[in-house]
Amino acid sequence: MIDERGQWWIGSTPEDIKAYLAACTNSDAAYQANAYRLIRCPCGSIRFRLERADGVARRICAICHRHKFICRSAADWKEAVAKGDMERYACVECESAEANVAVAFAGYAENPELDAVK
Repeated sequence: MIDERGQWWIGSTPEDIKAYLAACTNSDAAYQANAYRLIRCPCGSIRFRLERADGVARRICAICHRHKFICRSAADWKEAVAKGDMERYACVECESAEANVAVAFAGYAENPELDAVK
């Protein structure tokens, strides 16, 4: 269940991210998200530390420390870090450095055959 009373939405389970991402894309000006994926490390963990530089993000598994880029590549990361400061995620509510991560994809309702996310 998501607590929406404060400035930030606070979820109680990883699945709450889906509702948040759906609300973020609920606009007439954009395609609405219709596919959601909770990111899971090959070791099974769903807890990550996050880093971001110039719009490129990477996740680091809280258990095995494996890192991957979120919808980007290592070359993008290297270029982004060279351009500016890197930020590390911390929860605004509890200050934890770990979070669950999900991605959302928008499909083409008017042309479902073009939709690459199934």
